Amino acid sequence: MNINREEEKENIKTLLEILPFENMKIIKKVEGWQEGVKKSGEILLKNKYIKEDYINECIDIINQKGMYILIGKNIILPHGSIKKNTLKTGMSFLKLENEVLFPENVYIKYIVMLATLDKKEHINAFLQLKKIIDETDFLEEIDDVEETAILYDIMKKKFEKVKDKNFEILKFK
Repeated sequence: MNINREEEKENIKTLLEILPFENMKIIKKVEGWQEGVKKSGEILLKNKYIKEDYINECIDIINQKGMYILIGKNIILPHGSIKKNTLKTGMSFLKLENEVLFPENVYIKYIVMLATLDKKEHINAFLQLKKIIDETDFLEEIDDVEETAILYDIMKKKFEKVKDKNFEILKFK
């Protein structure tokens, strides 16, 4: 039994493992939230995290379920089915220069797409990202950033502030 717990812990990733530098991008303009989601998905597609169908699946889910993917002011977390069209667990982070209108008259500026192979591997990384969004000035600090390297460095700095917090809540079955 202990071996399974240890193996389980080994599969749980941190934010920096799931969201590496090459999965972050800043773009000037998109025509709408759908194009933003596509651009965010293209990062994961290019870096071999997902199959192409995953992007359309995310858009379809948003069209069906709407606002549930809003995880903070101006930031959404599109994601598709576990395993389906997913090659490995990861996230992309897309910063738009200008906000775009999302359903229900909400404006978004940040899109974090998640692809996951199981229900647990991404949990700590997501909680770390959420803590960075909720408990630091991360979004305000990156608002005027125009270079991806600077964006990544700011995220790493904020990660250092939250990484030691206890995220071992994965005792559910």
